[in-house]
Amino acid sequence: MRTAFRFSARFLMIVAVLTVIAGVIAPAGQSQSPYVSALSDLTVGSAVIAAKPGCNNAACGTDGRRCLADQPGQRCTINFNTQKCRTSSC
Repeated sequence: MRTAFRFSARFLMIVAVLTVIAGVIAPAGQSQSPYVSALSDLTVGSAVIAAKPGCNNAACGTDGRRCLADQPGQRCTINFNTQKCRTSSC
């Protein structure tokens, strides 16, 4: 019984320490001003999710046979018969 109590006490102490550390390391919250932009919560991930369907944000590489990522507003498709890629605007 005494061992179970010690184990529980150690576990709760570790949880408490981790909670305090997380609170210290966490970034500051948004200001409570009424003038905060409605778009301030958007991140790059939100913008990628909001991309048009079928737009893979990629363009043809210099060799013309593969698609390279990180090309916003571009769609890259590969013709599997000719093994050549084609870039078009989204």
